[in-house]
Amino acid sequence: MIDVHTHVLPAIDDGAKTPEDSIKMLADSFKQGVSVCVATPHAIIHSNDDIDEFVNRRKQAYESIKSMIDGSEYGLPKLLLGAEVYMDNNISVFEDISKLCIENTDYMLLELPINKNINKNTAEWVYELTLKGIKPIMAHIDRYVGVFDFTEMFSGLDVKYQVNAARLLSFGGRRFVKDLLKYDNTFVFSSDMHNLTFRKCNMQRAYNKAKKQIGDITDSLFMENANNLLKILK
Repeated sequence: MIDVHTHVLPAIDDGAKTPEDSIKMLADSFKQGVSVCVATPHAIIHSNDDIDEFVNRRKQAYESIKSMIDGSEYGLPKLLLGAEVYMDNNISVFEDISKLCIENTDYMLLELPINKNINKNTAEWVYELTLKGIKPIMAHIDRYVGVFDFTEMFSGLDVKYQVNAARLLSFGGRRFVKDLLKYDNTFVFSSDMHNLTFRKCNMQRAYNKAKKQIGDITDSLFMENANNLLKILK
């Protein structure tokens, strides 16, 4: 499995608190069958300086666990660096915004304000990102009320969607997934994990539930679709 949305870097946002937490989260993820994990700490960008500041903090967080990863006695997934970029303004105007794409790709994970707080110009902002060669992945679209109105807003744009895997663990969440599949089957499941307790990985449990509920397309949603985007696995 490929997990494109995680908060495993330590002490940079509301995810892992310590380097030790990070390694435990990665090890747990690997045990569940995750071979590639993208670290996507929250990034709020209102200036080009904010981008540089974020990239520096992300580098420090990664370096605090790099030696632990290299010397770990656990099996760990391959770790790539990215960001979950909060889009409450037109981030396309910032010269260095592409630095927040997922490592070695043109894809950027975007988080929007919840529901009525979404700016009416958001679709135009996303379009302007695509003009810069950036390919948006909209994070956890299962959180938004009126999700099909939400996806209609981006109709005609080269936008991909990410759904939190934990939604498969509830009846309402599974119904949402089945409805979404009628509209789009290129989305990806990811963990959005923040810790080892109430916001943990859950990829294996979700995968098993999906196999029973939605069948053969499960592998595409948990791995193949993400690999088609990121071209990580040969």
